[in-house]
Amino acid sequence: MSQWSFRSATELSEMLKGGAVTSMDLTTAALDRIATFDPEYHAFISVTAEGALRRAAEADEEIRKGVIRGPLHGIPYSVKDLIEVQGVCTTMGSRLFESEMSQQSAEVIRRLDGAGAVLLGKNNTNEFAMGGTQVHPHGLPLNPWSSDLSVGGSSHGSGVAVASGMSVFSLGTDTGGSVRAPAALCGIYGFKPSFGRVSRRGVWPLRWANDTVGVLARSAADVTLVAATLFGEDPQDPTTRHADHKAPPHEKAELRGLRVGVIREITGIDSGENQSLGRFISFLEDRGVLVDEVSIPEVEHSGALFLMTRDVDHQLLQFDLSAIKDSIDTNSWLNLVTASLMPTAWVSKATKILSYIRSQLRTAMDSRDAFLWVRGDGQAALQRPAPDFADADDVIEKYFRTRNASAFMNIAGGPALAIPVGVSAENRPTSLQVGAAMDKDHVVLSIARAWEEEMGELPIPPMSPASN
Repeated sequence: MSQWSFRSATELSEMLKGGAVTSMDLTTAALDRIATFDPEYHAFISVTAEGALRRAAEADEEIRKGVIRGPLHGIPYSVKDLIEVQGVCTTMGSRLFESEMSQQSAEVIRRLDGAGAVLLGKNNTNEFAMGGTQVHPHGLPLNPWSSDLSVGGSSHGSGVAVASGMSVFSLGTDTGGSVRAPAALCGIYGFKPSFGRVSRRGVWPLRWANDTVGVLARSAADVTLVAATLFGEDPQDPTTRHADHKAPPHEKAELRGLRVGVIREITGIDSGENQSLGRFISFLEDRGVLVDEVSIPEVEHSGALFLMTRDVDHQLLQFDLSAIKDSIDTNSWLNLVTASLMPTAWVSKATKILSYIRSQLRTAMDSRDAFLWVRGDGQAALQRPAPDFADADDVIEKYFRTRNASAFMNIAGGPALAIPVGVSAENRPTSLQVGAAMDKDHVVLSIARAWEEEMGELPIPPMSPASN
């Protein structure tokens, strides 16, 4: 294992400025690690080695001359292959676009270029970020903790790349939990910012009203650094706006006086079987936070509404679906056909209900500074075959309700962050989520920073070859 593979960007930045390491050292080590592990773990669709080494050399020259662009200068990173990079194919995880060369870079890439970060390549994804891909054209990403564990979706390539030390941080997209789920399952931090805080120009859309570009990293401090670089209005993206907010925290976080609600409909404050939740609540209370239970009934409807409306305005519905059937995954094709056949009246009604639920969620979220919940039992789930459904109620229980714990934050539009809590007795990563009302990103990031001070460095997964 390279001595730098699992260091944070925050630490590496100081080493770069002090001359203890060069960007070329970091980039070469990352590329070597990708060459060693990616044939098995499938975190990357494309690796931009030549460009990465060129940018690393440029960063070293600038740093040598005392030109420091910021804390991400010279730091290697990766992006989900839904985000355009000029001169690199953007496949969206599909054979349909495997030779689709991007003519310009997304705004988020431009900002990271301006910060001097070094792009290593593009990460694997469920096809079109839809989830449920049956056959990944570029290989199924494997969880570095165990191939028996799920990696979630759809930013699973990003989660694997960061958790395995192939990339210091990665950008993903989160429409219904697609940054937070892989982060939780791989035992790292995964941040979905408030809607409109980060430009989506140059990013393949899934659901216009829900899409966000998020950050996956092994450090809460790193998440904060990257978020600070990405935040801001983009005149060419009308969904972005200038938010009247506190800047992301860079110093020791002060939590005293915050009110945090544990969402009853997902978790419940008395979930005695969930030791991770109890430990986190104790940590908050020790920091002077008032923790109580709160009911948000609308959460229970969010998963079904999200799935009903996710694909109804998908860009691929402009295509002749019969003509592309053999070029895309069976699940993707079925999702698109289902969306195309949905009666307009149903879509209209679902959209109106969704608008009402969004309004109710936002009102409820104004009642606390932040919210806390655990998806399932909080530990990474085992890979399982598709469930058998006995009846309609079984579909709701097994399919729709599993989405409630993530999709409601995309509907509400506020920030949410998957926070690693540790490793279970079964050696599975454990995680929980913290969210807040629109533009309270600084609160969520402050809680994560404070937890990182408490927890320390994340454990390293037992990858094969053994912990290299």
